[in-house]
This record gives sequence, C-alpha cells and structure tokens, in this order.
Amino acid sequence: MNATRAIRNLVRDSSLALREAQERLPLVGVWDDLQERDAAGTARGPLPYTDAAIRRLTEIHNRNPDDIAVVHHLAIAHHARAWDQELQGRSQPAAREWETALGYWRQIASTAEFWTAQKAKLHACQADADAAELDELRRNLLEHLLTIHVDFVRHYIEGNQPQRAAAHIELVRRSRVPPREKKRLVERIFQAMTSTVPNACAAGEFRAALQRVDSFLALFPDHLSALRLEVEICDQWLGKLSSQQQWDEIVVLDKCAWPPAECLARHMELTTDSLAVMALVSIATKFVDRADDQQINFQSSIGEQQPSPAYCDSLMEQMALGIRWGRLACRHCATGSQLPNLLAHCLACRTLIRLVQGKEVMEGNSDIRVRIRAIDNLLQQGESDLEEAIRVAPLDNMVCSVKELQNGSKDEINKAKQMLSIY
Repeated sequence: MNATRAIRNLVRDSSLALREAQERLPLVGVWDDLQERDAAGTARGPLPYTDAAIRRLTEIHNRNPDDIAVVHHLAIAHHARAWDQELQGRSQPAAREWETALGYWRQIASTAEFWTAQKAKLHACQADADAAELDELRRNLLEHLLTIHVDFVRHYIEGNQPQRAAAHIELVRRSRVPPREKKRLVERIFQAMTSTVPNACAAGEFRAALQRVDSFLALFPDHLSALRLEVEICDQWLGKLSSQQQWDEIVVLDKCAWPPAECLARHMELTTDSLAVMALVSIATKFVDRADDQQINFQSSIGEQQPSPAYCDSLMEQMALGIRWGRLACRHCATGSQLPNLLAHCLACRTLIRLVQGKEVMEGNSDIRVRIRAIDNLLQQGESDLEEAIRVAPLDNMVCSVKELQNGSKDEINKAKQMLSIY
C-alpha cells in the first residue's frame, strides 16, 4: 500500500515536472534569440533584447498572461528597446515602448508571487539579508522608473525640443501611480520646465518667462505652484510699468495676468499656500494702485475744466480694471492692507465720473424729463458703487467726500422733479 502511494506521488511529481519543462521549453528559444553573434554565427553573449526575442516572449505571454517570469522578461526587453529608440531620436516608437514597458512593470509591482520569489533568492544567497529593501523597492518601483522621464523632460527643454519633452510629460501624466507619487513627479517636471524663469525675469524677459510656465499649465492647468509663479512673473512685470506713461502696456499685461490670477483665486488649495495668497494680493494691489493714480489725476483736473466725454469714458475703463482686480483679491488681504482703500477709491471715482456726466446731461438741450431720467440712472449706479466702497473702507475720506457730493446731486434732482410736478 505504501509502495503504491509512493509510486503515485512519483508519477504525479514527474508529470508536474514535465509540464513545467514543456512550459519553459519556449524560453530556450528566447535565450537563443537574445544571443549576439559574430559574422560566423557564433554566440558572443546575450543582449538585453532582440526583436525576435520580444516576438517570441509576446507569444508565450499571450498563451499564459499570468506567468510573471515572462512578464519580467518582457518588461526588461521593452524597456531596453525604448532606450534605444529614444537615443535614436525615434520619439513616437519610443513612447509606445516606454508605455508598454511600464505596463509590464506595473504588473510586476502588483504581483506578490514575484516578490516572494525574489526574497527566496535573496535569502538563498544570504540567509540573514534584510528583505525590507525589496519591500521598499516594490513600493517605489514605478516612481523610480518614471523619474527618468523627468530627466528626459529637463534634457529636451534645455535642448529646445519641446515636442520630445511633451511625449515624456504625457507618459507621466497618464501613468497609473498613486496620487502622492504622481504629485512628486509632476513637481519635478514643473521644476525642470521652469528652471530658466528666474534668469529670464532678472533679464526683464517676462514674456519668455511666461511662455515657460504657460507650456506647463497647458498640461497641468490646476497646478497651484505654476499658477502662483505665473502671477508672480506678471507682478514683477507690472512693477516696472508706470500708470502715467505706460497704461496701454498695463492693459496688455492685464490680459496676460487675469486668467492665472482668477484660477489662483478660485483654487481649492489657495489658502494652504501663503505665498500664493501673497502673490494674488500683491498683483491685485498693484493693478488697483495704477488705476488709483488715474483717479488722482482726474480729481485734480475737475476744478480746472469740464472733463471731455472721451476722457470720462477712458477713465471709466481704467476704474473698471482696478475694481475687477480689487474684488478678486480683497477678501484674501491681511489686516492693514491698502487694497480695500484703493478699491474704495476706484469705486468712489466711478461715482464721481457719473456725477460729472450727470452735470453734462443736465446742461444738454433734450427734454428735461429725459434728462432727469438719465441722471437718475447715473445716480443709482453711483449709489451702488458707493455702498460697496463704504463696506470695504467705511472711514475713507475720499469715499465720504464723494458721498456728500452724491447726496447733493440727489437733492437737486428731487427738487427738479418737484418743480416738474407743479407744472
């Protein structure tokens, strides 16, 4: 009975061994395909890959997708072929190879069987070896493999080859790695793509600096540090512009600075980055301050002569720019910031402009009722701006002065209405 059981076990073990040998037999052909040969056909040693070996490995993998040893061979082979094609300048085939290799490496990282086998090999070589190193390697495998793509991005950006850099950025962007790891990789790409920004700003080449950041934001539009950097660049640029001599340039810069600043103001994580908040408030304050300079000139000219309608229209556009920036950042400014008062000045100035426009309407030749309705509309708009100005800076002297003028104009219009009702 015992002899019979022993024979059965022997037959079973032999069958298993034969099956495993049959399964591994195709790998013998792979090994042969990997050999580098001289002119006479003599093998000189294995290569990391050959096209024939990859074809054979792929056939074996298709028959048994769970054979992790074959997956490992494919990962190495495709990775090596990706390197060759990258160095040969074949960007599109290289990108496909990189992605294929990463897919196999991802399968390896998630297969416990592979790592158990590696630990067994490690302990066979050194019984007291610490297998924790293998655990760490497994955890960081994909991030480590993707790091080379960050290096490629830096290399191609410095070599002025943005299209080749974009291929590697896309690989990282689409990679299926944990969010924390991807965030670290994206941060490295950000540093690589914007490394020349400080020098460009120092040289006054603000457009070139913005183009660098724009290229990154086109791929990662919600990246907080990139939005902050773009706002900081615009802030530096604005600091070089005078409201008196360079207003047209300020308007152009407004079109560049507003989109990233608006995204920054609405960013879910804005309040976690104090530097981002400071950048937003700083640039808004500068824009509103430039608009405030215009209203100071306007006030000083009112007593000399009646401002022209064209000048009033232009000034309304300047105040609208300042008000828009003030509203964007006012709620983020710290106690003691000058931004609320500057915003209040622009709002009050807009009311003052409407009072001037109302005076011009009153002196017109149209029907008195038409003129009164037009002035009423101007006063209502001014009242709305003054209410906002009082909310943000209730004790501001200019706001209080314009409020008195507004009330005086309202009294005059009310008297005119009463006179009309008599007749």
